[in-house]
Amino acid sequence: MKTGYPFIMGDFNFQIQDRGNFYAGKLLTLVDSFGYDQLVPAKPTHVRGGTLDLVLCPKERAEKVQPVRIFPEGTTSDHHLVVAHLRLKTTTSDYKTRAHVEMFRDFKAVDAEMFQEYLLEVDWSRLLDETNPEAALDHYTECLESVVRTTVPIKKKKKNKK
Repeated sequence: MKTGYPFIMGDFNFQIQDRGNFYAGKLLTLVDSFGYDQLVPAKPTHVRGGTLDLVLCPKERAEKVQPVRIFPEGTTSDHHLVVAHLRLKTTTSDYKTRAHVEMFRDFKAVDAEMFQEYLLEVDWSRLLDETNPEAALDHYTECLESVVRTTVPIKKKKKNKK
């Protein structure tokens, strides 16, 4: 088992600042029970409002993170840019010996029949019944991303050090 201080970051898909939200309450209780802090300020991280994107870190490492900033402009996503500067210590020798790997979806290796089967299983009626174009686009994107995550393998490639 590896030791260390893992940071957890990402889109949690519910409004963490909503104390009445069952999932928000459960997550905050869990975060606290593991000795973690939630560092994103209670400001919207999504175009429709709400703090959905979080940065969780061990309480003893919170001082290593400069205040998290949210930039509502300049992205093409429906999420705002959330920036957390981590002050971590590393040495030059660590950098030189560390493997540099790029990971990406290998669409050339996709099983076309499986991809097609998963597309046929998607509930497209919800998309067609949606009257809000943004919600329809969100549903469409979620469906395709789910199919891609399930059927398109991830490939690793060593990157050249610069």
